[in-house]
Amino acid sequence: NKALVMEPLESQMPEQANWDYCLTLSEKANPMDKFTVKGSQFERPLYEFNGSCAGCGEAPYMKLMTQLFGDRMYIADATGCTYVVGSSTPAFPYATNSKGHGPAPSNSLFENNAEYSLGMCLSVEQMRNQMKAHAQAVVDTTSDAAADTVYDLSVGQMGTGIKSSMVVLAHELGLYEKEGLNVTFSDISSLNDGIVAINAGKLDILPFGVIPTCTFYAQGADLVIFGGTIAEGSQAVCKPEVQETYASLEGFRGKTVACVRPETGHMIMKAKLREAGITPGEDVTFVELDGMQSVVEADSKGVADVGFVNSGFGQNAQKQGLVIAFDVADYAPNAVCCRQTASGQAVRENPEPYIRFQTANLEAYKRYLEEPQQCIDTLTAYSGLEPEYVENCLYDGVMKVTMDPMAVRCEEFYDSMRANGDIAADAPEDLGEAVNSDVYAQALARMHARYPDWDAYDTLKTAFDENN
Repeated sequence: NKALVMEPLESQMPEQANWDYCLTLSEKANPMDKFTVKGSQFERPLYEFNGSCAGCGEAPYMKLMTQLFGDRMYIADATGCTYVVGSSTPAFPYATNSKGHGPAPSNSLFENNAEYSLGMCLSVEQMRNQMKAHAQAVVDTTSDAAADTVYDLSVGQMGTGIKSSMVVLAHELGLYEKEGLNVTFSDISSLNDGIVAINAGKLDILPFGVIPTCTFYAQGADLVIFGGTIAEGSQAVCKPEVQETYASLEGFRGKTVACVRPETGHMIMKAKLREAGITPGEDVTFVELDGMQSVVEADSKGVADVGFVNSGFGQNAQKQGLVIAFDVADYAPNAVCCRQTASGQAVRENPEPYIRFQTANLEAYKRYLEEPQQCIDTLTAYSGLEPEYVENCLYDGVMKVTMDPMAVRCEEFYDSMRANGDIAADAPEDLGEAVNSDVYAQALARMHARYPDWDAYDTLKTAFDENN
C-alpha cells in the first residue's frame, strides 16, 4: 500500500508515450486566486522532479515560488542544498511553461548571494536603459517619427488577466504604436499598490478598480478618472434552492452577505438596500472575505446566504453548484466598475498621451465589435485561458466593455461610498475635477473623423451624453 514503489527503469518505459501525450495538453485556467494556499496549487510548478532528500523542507518552498512567480523569476542561489538539488547533472528541476518562460537560476559562491542578486537586478536595469537609449536614438534620427512625439506610458497589469480587455487587445495588436505611444505593462500585486505607484510617479495609468481611486481621492490624493474599462461588473450568487428569495430586495432582510472589499457590487447594493428601508449592519449583515473563491465557498457551505462576485467569476461559481441570483446591473444600470485612473497633475499638464491612449483603446473596441474571433484568439493567446471562458467574458453579457468615464455614475458610486461609511464623513462632498470626461470626448471625436460611417459612433456618443 505504498504511494511510491521503486521498479526497474525498463519496466516503466512503456509509460513514456503517456507522459509525452500529457505534455501536449493545454494548461487549464486557475479557478481560484493563485495567491491563496488552495489557489496556488492549481498553478503549474516550474520546479519538478528535484533530487532533494526525503522530507526536505526547502524543495516545497522552491516549488511554491515557481508556481507564483516562476515565469519571470531570477534565482541567485548560495552554495547549499537548493543549489545542489537544482543543478545536479543530469537532473535539472527548473522547467518552462507553454510560452517557454521559466526561472533563470544561478549560483554564487558561499553566502554572498544577496549582493549577487543585487548585481543581477542592476545589470537588467542597465541593459533595459541601454535598449531604451538605442531605441530613442533611432526615433530621434528618423524624420517621420521625429515629426510626431512618441510618449512613454506605464500601465498597471495584474498578471495575464484580461479584465482590462481593450487595453490588452490594443497592446497585443500594436495599436498603441500606431498612435505614437510606447506602452509597457507594469505588474502590480493589488489595486492599492497601483494607486500608490501613480502617486509616486512610478505608474502612469491604472485601468482597474474604482474603490481605491475614490478612497485615495477622499484622503487628498491628486487623481483623475479619465476613462473606463468595464461597467456592470458584479453578480450575486447563491444556492439554487434560495434563488427566488432574492427576486426582491426584501429577501436580503436577516441574511448574511459575503463580499470582497475591492468589489463594487456590494457597495452599490448597500445603497439600494438602504433606499428600500433595509439597513446594512442591522437588518442585513455583510461579511468581507479575502477573495472571490472564499465568497463562493461561504455560500456553498451555508456560512453566508448570498455573495457578490465580479462578473466572470460567476461562471466559476456556477461550475461549483451555485446560481446567479441577479446581476447588479438589474438594480443599477451602467453601474461603474473598473475605471482608468491617472495622476491629476499629469493629465492637466499634458492630456495628449492620454487622448492617444484612449483612441487606441477605441480602435481595439472597433475590432471587438467587428472581428470577435480575432479578439478571442488574441486574448486567449495572451492569457492562457480557455477560449470559451474568454468568449463568455467578452460577448455573453458578463461584463459591459466601455471606455466611457461615466462621470455621473462615478459620482453616484462616490455618494454610495460616503453613505455606506466606506470613506470618511469629512471627505470632499463630490469627485469634482477627479473625473475628466474631455479626454474620452476628444478620443471619440478622433475616431469619428477617421471613420465617419462607423455604426457604433452614435451609440457611444449618446451614452457619453447621458453618463457625463
